[in-house]
Amino acid sequence: VLAFMLAGLLIVAVYGQNDAQTETESEIEDLLESMKKEATVQDGKASFAQATLDMYMHKLSSLLNGLLKCHRHPGHCKTCPKPKPRPRPVHRKRWKNIGGTAYDITVSARGKMAVIGGGHFLYVGGPSPHWRRFNIKAKRLSMKREGTLFLTGFKGEIWRFSHNKLRRLPGAAWDVAVGPRDHLWVIGTNKEHGGYGIYRWHHGWRKVPGSAYDIAVDPRGHPWVCNKFHHIWRHISGGRWARMPGACIDVGIGPAGDVWVVGTNLHVYRWMGRNWKDFGGRMRRIAVGPRGPVALGHNWRSINWYHQSFI
Repeated sequence: VLAFMLAGLLIVAVYGQNDAQTETESEIEDLLESMKKEATVQDGKASFAQATLDMYMHKLSSLLNGLLKCHRHPGHCKTCPKPKPRPRPVHRKRWKNIGGTAYDITVSARGKMAVIGGGHFLYVGGPSPHWRRFNIKAKRLSMKREGTLFLTGFKGEIWRFSHNKLRRLPGAAWDVAVGPRDHLWVIGTNKEHGGYGIYRWHHGWRKVPGSAYDIAVDPRGHPWVCNKFHHIWRHISGGRWARMPGACIDVGIGPAGDVWVVGTNLHVYRWMGRNWKDFGGRMRRIAVGPRGPVALGHNWRSINWYHQSFI
């Protein structure tokens, strides 16, 4: 009995530091005191004392098991504080509307922005209200590092806009893309199996095998395209194409080579080397600058920027 009493007192001393267990410890001390009194019962009452002691030992064992469970598994009893659940991230809150609407958007490697805005007029600068409007109508556009713009018209015209001067280039195209190192590619107007023909500028337009609807160019000068089947293809050396996993309706590439697409579910995805990471949103078009992606909303074509700290 004395050994058991000492063991109980030792356990109480060890676990008595937790304020949340004060009530349980007081119950244990009361039980030990009662055990001590019952152990002194004499004059033929030893059997009664033994039965009482067994009852107290069983109850004490249950209390000690509860005490140990509280220490080992916080939150499983009434006295232990329950851990607060961590909120799950919501992707749509990371997209920030920076004002304005557009039909197409481009961002240079230096962060300069241009859009095809209301009435399909060209706007340069941004974000709102710092847009400068030019009396030039276009369908698609792309920007070089220093700010020179290449545009396509509604009849397939290809224009070069630099220092407030507009000059027409030979050929015809529906989409245009300039890489971070100024490699110029277009999606032509000649229909092919996957959309329209693909061309590269090298002292004139050179036909490249393949066809697509949308195009972007990485820092090495290799384009990524989306075709009419929503397949994603990447151009590799030797004039060959490698199909990438996933499906998209638009593609954009940043100056650091980071590839982003708008999926067929209108979510924005980034290529992580082996798979695509979902960044949420409901977008239609995307462009990528040094501060991250800028996308146009699906319904009202609002201009949205994704905060870089979340990438």
